[in-house]
Amino acid sequence: MVKKELVSEVAKVSGVSKQDTQIVIDTMIDTIKSKLLFGVNVKITDFIDFKLEVAKARNGINPNTKEKIVIPKKYRVKVTLPKKFIDKIKAKPVY
Repeated sequence: MVKKELVSEVAKVSGVSKQDTQIVIDTMIDTIKSKLLFGVNVKITDFIDFKLEVAKARNGINPNTKEKIVIPKKYRVKVTLPKKFIDKIKAKPVY
């Protein structure tokens, strides 16, 4: 499902216009992004957890030249599903 389909489905189920639904979904996504950028973890209870992690800089080797290099630190978003949600998926697969 892509964002456009999500907007249509939520609008249909909730009875709200597609335009208003689009605004709410865009605002939710922007809020999650901005909170993660400020280091705030986002947890949507019984659905999904977002956490910003920092991978420290480390030493590595270029496999082509065997030259030692420094791999800079990286930021990544870790996404986890709560155990209750995983159990529901395992108990009743939809496909």
